[in-house]
Amino acid sequence: MDSSNKVVNPVREETDGSEIVIRKPLVYCTRIFSLGGFLPWQHTPKMFVVCVLYIVLLETLECWDAYNVFLKFTELMVNLLSTPLTASILYTVLMIKTMKGLNEMKDNMLDDIQTGRLFQNKEEKRLYRKYNRIYVNFDKYIVIYGLFVGYVMYFRPLITLATQPRTDENNVTHPYELPFKVYLFVDYSHNGKVYCLAMIFQSVVPLVGTYHAAAASLLATLTLHICGKLAVLARRIRVSLTEPASEFRHKVKSIVNQHVELIAYSDHLNDMFRHILLVEYLNCTLRFALGIYLVLLTIGRNSTALFVFTIYSIITGTWLFLYSYLGEQVVQVSQEVGEAFYDTNWVNVESRQRTLLLLCQMNGQKPMYLSAGKFYSFSLFGFTELMKASMAFVSVLQAKSD
Repeated sequence: MDSSNKVVNPVREETDGSEIVIRKPLVYCTRIFSLGGFLPWQHTPKMFVVCVLYIVLLETLECWDAYNVFLKFTELMVNLLSTPLTASILYTVLMIKTMKGLNEMKDNMLDDIQTGRLFQNKEEKRLYRKYNRIYVNFDKYIVIYGLFVGYVMYFRPLITLATQPRTDENNVTHPYELPFKVYLFVDYSHNGKVYCLAMIFQSVVPLVGTYHAAAASLLATLTLHICGKLAVLARRIRVSLTEPASEFRHKVKSIVNQHVELIAYSDHLNDMFRHILLVEYLNCTLRFALGIYLVLLTIGRNSTALFVFTIYSIITGTWLFLYSYLGEQVVQVSQEVGEAFYDTNWVNVESRQRTLLLLCQMNGQKPMYLSAGKFYSFSLFGFTELMKASMAFVSVLQAKSD
């Protein structure tokens, strides 16, 4: 077996009856990507070609439908709930497949945990475990989350069929409706057999959505791993630079090397995911505004559609919050490194060494960011601005529909 696919064993330490466990990272997201052959260190299997062709076909049919309903405002808005997402998934999986340096970054992360070189004592391990719990649980449940969203959308027209008669009081038969708006070359709206075949074709769409969830899990794991290492470094600065003073220069050199390595790691992560995050930034903002608009449109008209669009809006907003949370964590923890230099016992340090400490503190004050493209940095403050922009866009859509 290729060593890059090995799963690390939990790191355990027993002290005074307590046990600190660093759990396995990147378990579920790598399994999902490996099923489609999207991992860059995998040979390209036939399943990769099949998955890509299916996503390309789906996106083509969705764009064709968008063209056909371009002058039908409400139908176009429903179409745009899925069309940008499909394009985003296609772009993301192709970028991950061709992503240089991802395998090395993943191996370095696994080696940090497996060899235990990341931790010097139990307190550092406990500090890192906080982030380890977050990204492991996120990796574990994000797939269920993605499947739930996809199949809520998928079963929406079936629930409508089951709860409402197809023929209304005026003896008018309502057409069949597909969960994801696509253009088909045959009429399915009043043909039950064709409609069943179309539903079978679209039953795979929620599974495609798991690749979107897996990409978010991969980003969250790598980002929170950096946050955990920065938190450990900040504690190490506060403790190790206090005494003895005779080893101050040697310890500063070691800490600076670790900090520079983490800055390079963060920059490399940004370089790999910057374009993916830009697509997600635009995609999620648009779909959140469309979801809110359709919620307002269906209030008092269709309870099933109201429920589905509400869930869709909440989840899309949660997706934006996730990226904002990750960006906020990177900023906050990276700034703690500069604060840690200030918290050292610098008063007792020799004057010529204070200059070195001051340079380290100034460098530590430069926060790291999680960026979308080269113009937007994710943060919780930015999240509130995105919500305001989305609500403004909803107002524009309402004015357009009126």
